[in-house]
Amino acid sequence: MKKVSTVVLSLAIMNGTFGQCASAGPNNASTFSNNTSVGSVAWTNSSNAQNSDNSFAVSGFTLGVLGSATTNYLVATNFGFSLPPTSSICGIKVEMEKQYDLFLGLLSGVHDYSIRLVKGGVIQGDDNPAGPGWPSSDAYTTYGGSSGNWGLGWTAADINASNFGVAISCNVSAGLAALTMDAKVDHLRITVYYNNPLPVTFKLFKAVQEKDRVRLKWTTASESNSSYFIAERKANTETDWKTIDSVKAAGNSVTDKFYEA
Repeated sequence: MKKVSTVVLSLAIMNGTFGQCASAGPNNASTFSNNTSVGSVAWTNSSNAQNSDNSFAVSGFTLGVLGSATTNYLVATNFGFSLPPTSSICGIKVEMEKQYDLFLGLLSGVHDYSIRLVKGGVIQGDDNPAGPGWPSSDAYTTYGGSSGNWGLGWTAADINASNFGVAISCNVSAGLAALTMDAKVDHLRITVYYNNPLPVTFKLFKAVQEKDRVRLKWTTASESNSSYFIAERKANTETDWKTIDSVKAAGNSVTDKFYEA
């Protein structure tokens, strides 16, 4: 039986690999505000949520027995991302370091009311409040993750914009006694997961048989951060690929480049 071989061409990329979601962040916000579109209790010292430093954005409550109230949105934007312009977004993760201080009260608690992203300066998308109530000592809660876009379509420009961010609101309920309570946010941060754009645009690829070997010829129209091309071969009776040639790539180019192996 005639021995048949398969030949492939792969690309090595400088400083990373293509096809996996990279991450940017976590980044801190630099702009904070109180938004009154939900709730009735405002946040004070909202910029204290910029860093994890035990300085808090605070919303304070005084409630009677079985009373409840909801905060306005604490809005954090201007996270300073700079994703590559052609990136596709895999997921967005928000982390909030939070706690409550209870001065008086019995069987009372604080829970997330609304956690949404800010796109184009507008609070929108899926609402992602998390699990149990707020803790009585500083701790992070995670919302979203490496996959899932909160019900919104995203571009790199949306993420890089100064008006991209997150809005959070919580609800406080009093139990069998009146209470005085503070909901406190120490830190808000965001991590964005994205796919790198394909680093090479191929214009031509062909394989030409020359007696007992195959010559590969290809042309690229553009390259970004490319390192080298690797030609590999595997016979139909073999399980492992074998490198048969390596060709240095252009690195960065916007003109046609011609290669063969």
